[in-house]
Amino acid sequence: MPNSRRAPGVLSDPVSRLPAAQSNAEADDALLVLSAPHSVGLARSTLARFFRALVNESPEGVDAVLTEQASIESTSGKQPARGALRSRFVQLDYGPLRGVPLFRDNDVEVYRFEDAERLRTARALPTELSRGDLLVRVRLSVSYAGKTRVLADHMDFLLRPERTQYRIATIHEDTQVP
Repeated sequence: MPNSRRAPGVLSDPVSRLPAAQSNAEADDALLVLSAPHSVGLARSTLARFFRALVNESPEGVDAVLTEQASIESTSGKQPARGALRSRFVQLDYGPLRGVPLFRDNDVEVYRFEDAERLRTARALPTELSRGDLLVRVRLSVSYAGKTRVLADHMDFLLRPERTQYRIATIHEDTQVP
């Protein structure tokens, strides 16, 4: 077979397959593929979908934004999020909150892994974060529907990246909600 000519910069033995993308890796590897971090906008979108599903009392909508093992932590302890939220849909009426802004953009604080390690004590951050996770703290402007408490005053959400979105792994409430 005659020598085939190749343009400069073209590998003579091309890589047959790229390695799987990683959020971080050592530079010692000959070839690595890094994945871009998810945007904070995706985190805000996840929270918007969560609160929309909550006020519409939609178990399917809530399930769509929760991880399989999602939990709710409050002053009364830790419990599976799906069961706790379904129970609230039976006990509480979120209907009066439909169309009501529950929080403003400036009431949302977003912490990445690096931020959380630095600010853990000063901000009393409740959850351990892994690389790629976000902790989103929301100060709610509405906690009651009529005279019944239906939301905590503050909620912290541990968000985990999954494919093209974030999903909620833990919800931490500062107040016990029935």
